[in-house]
Amino acid sequence: MKITKAQIKFIHVLKSKANIDETVYRLILAKYNVLSSTELSIYQAAQLIEELKKAAGEIRVKNKASSAQINLIETLWKEVSYKKTDQERKKALNKFLERFGVSHIKWLETKTVQKVISALKTMKNQIPRT
Repeated sequence: MKITKAQIKFIHVLKSKANIDETVYRLILAKYNVLSSTELSIYQAAQLIEELKKAAGEIRVKNKASSAQINLIETLWKEVSYKKTDQERKKALNKFLERFGVSHIKWLETKTVQKVISALKTMKNQIPRT
């Protein structure tokens, strides 16, 4: 069976959401031996959609921090960081996470999350109250 119009739309939404550029997208399609998503079968499309969901962060990858945990860490970091802009704060947070063996918050594993949260809460409690 041929791919459905709904699947084609969903593939392109997920492609955008995952920030996949055209070159990478074409390489992904090549794994399915097609040049365009319209050439996929309904089953290949379902497989591609699952792959793109993972890339877009719609499926939680096993052993990675949940979005709620990441939001908590980012909120705590905002409270303890001296950086003024969001971009500077994100860069500083990733630098801080290197102490835990992680180069970016999206790679934070569940076993490390509580250590990071605990460290940030300790830092927050050390801020002088005015």
